[in-house]
Amino acid sequence: MSANLQSRSEQAINLSPDAFEIHLEALLMLRLECHLWKAHFMQLAGREARHVSSHAYLDVWDLMLAEWIPDYTPERYERFRPLFDEAIKDMRARLERLMKVCDHVLPRDVKKRMRRAIRQLDFAAASYRWIPARSAIEPPEKLFNARFKGMIRLLSLLARDADKRLQAMVDS
Repeated sequence: MSANLQSRSEQAINLSPDAFEIHLEALLMLRLECHLWKAHFMQLAGREARHVSSHAYLDVWDLMLAEWIPDYTPERYERFRPLFDEAIKDMRARLERLMKVCDHVLPRDVKKRMRRAIRQLDFAAASYRWIPARSAIEPPEKLFNARFKGMIRLLSLLARDADKRLQAMVDS
């Protein structure tokens, strides 16, 4: 186990049983927030989320980056708009609530990463709305693709970090 994960495990052990459970729950909730957006994406994508062997990829996030980013069309832009509008607003609100409710058990670096993610969510939502207006400057295909890649990378970072922390706490 790396020194960083070891120190996280030791911090978790030093928590009271109630705080330890809340910490576990907070990390699980953070992880699930990311997967909720992924599930929403899959529901909107339908058959476009190609069912290829995931064995070639580290996890579903890598599969999404490699295989599932849709090609731009005006119709697809409209179809996926809820991912960058309502879904991001909901995720932002839940992340803020999670930080407030679990403030005393979440490590500082997790809260810092969550605050950074909230700023990135705001940018992702705004920049998705700008795609039609910016099409005279940059091809909408490039902007559309970049929005998906940015969201997938952001959410994979949060989910993977939460997974590692959860594993370190359970293994200790």
